[in-house]
Amino acid sequence: MPSEHRVELGPKAVEAFAVLSKSDQKMVVKQLEKLKRAPELGERLGNKMGYELAGYRKLYAASKRLRLVYEIMEDGTVDVIAIGRRDAETVYAVAEAEARRRGRLRRIS
Repeated sequence: MPSEHRVELGPKAVEAFAVLSKSDQKMVVKQLEKLKRAPELGERLGNKMGYELAGYRKLYAASKRLRLVYEIMEDGTVDVIAIGRRDAETVYAVAEAEARRRGRLRRIS
């Protein structure tokens, strides 16, 4: 694994990032920088609130007001698929839809 990982934002994450306030964007960027060095930092997801997200992780930003959902790819790339408010489960719905669209949902054995 590389000493610094590449972090990429998927289209839904880019859209969500664009509508954040400048201060929230700065907080998200800080977390993305952390993921470059330690992608395992986030908590593993499975079935969250009825959304199947096995193989994905979440990381909080902006004093836990925001949630980032991402996957660590085989090549070490960190693929952020959703960014959203923590107090709404919408971020999980967006993440599951994006994972489904990409054909990257995993079954929990």
